[in-house]
Amino acid sequence: MTKDIFLIRPVPGMIIQIYIRYCRFDFLHGFCRAMLNSDRYVIFLGGFRRGTNPTMTVFWAENANFGIQLRERYSFDVAPEAAWMSQAKPDSII
Repeated sequence: MTKDIFLIRPVPGMIIQIYIRYCRFDFLHGFCRAMLNSDRYVIFLGGFRRGTNPTMTVFWAENANFGIQLRERYSFDVAPEAAWMSQAKPDSII
């Protein structure tokens, strides 16, 4: 028996928002550029989270490895890419 595994990769200028469910509520968990999806598991590729300075005036993308996750805990949405998503952490930020 073969399992279907497929790659979801949005068009350039779009990203995948990852949500995780706790009790009955969904929380934004992070972002990714693509994902491999099977019937029970999901792998988020090119994962990242938003980093910010203490005053929340500067934002940047920080790499994140979400690993292999159970599919039923997560949902996702495709959204436009924001400017901060392609920026690295500035050198002046400690």
